[in-house]
Amino acid sequence: MILMWFLVGALSSIRVNIGYVYLMELMPAKAQTLVTTIWNIQEASIYVFATLYFWKISTHWFYFVIIGFFFNLISLVLLFFLPESPRYLISVGKLEEARKGFAKIAALNRKFLDWEEQRFIKSQKSSFKKNDEEDAKTVSAEEGFEKSAVPPASYYLKQPKIMVNLVIMSLVWLATSFGYYLILSLINTFDNVYITAFTSSFSEMVAYMVAGLFYLKVGVKLSLILSFAVSTLGGLLILVWGLQDQDSTLFFIFFLFAKFGVTCTFNINFTANQ
Repeated sequence: MILMWFLVGALSSIRVNIGYVYLMELMPAKAQTLVTTIWNIQEASIYVFATLYFWKISTHWFYFVIIGFFFNLISLVLLFFLPESPRYLISVGKLEEARKGFAKIAALNRKFLDWEEQRFIKSQKSSFKKNDEEDAKTVSAEEGFEKSAVPPASYYLKQPKIMVNLVIMSLVWLATSFGYYLILSLINTFDNVYITAFTSSFSEMVAYMVAGLFYLKVGVKLSLILSFAVSTLGGLLILVWGLQDQDSTLFFIFFLFAKFGVTCTFNINFTANQ
């Protein structure tokens, strides 16, 4: 039973992450922020629905799982009608299949497909004043991979700017995930767990909407700074005053304040890294 729940949890995480990346490929660039925000709002709405179900309808999990099973079954069937990821097809050199995939995506977005295959074929030319064949060998030797191939992960790790960005965003994600899931765990410590969970999930939906607007209006950097400032302030208020009386309304307000900031960073991270 424990192994089954482990597999369910692992596969759910894989499905969500791959599904999100794939969804972004299907969306026009100008709609990606809105779609990401809606994606996260519907995820928070599931928590609201789950809370209401166990609070007001039934404490038995079987019927709730049946609902989830049918959602998964419908999704599985619909996936067969979607094209393979064009990014993946291009990375393995299947350009004709990628063209067909782009054509389907263009049709979904009601756009005309302007297919230029040469854009996806890496040039063998270099800026050196030698013949093309010698140049290709020189560049390949310097960079450690064939120009027509996908660069290995080690190539990107050797780029200082990429490494700095990777470290910074990894720390941002770590701080966001830690705070987000810590708060989810804290919900179970309140006496009125259903009221707490419902209020927390509803505030999460509001935070996702606010984060989407922040991102569109002020950009990634300032949005993250403001969101982390809100969550940090909420955490400090909990440490200084909230812990003195964990059953008080004040503690719950500080708790929601911290979660609001953390949820905003969660949405912005998803949007910025799409």
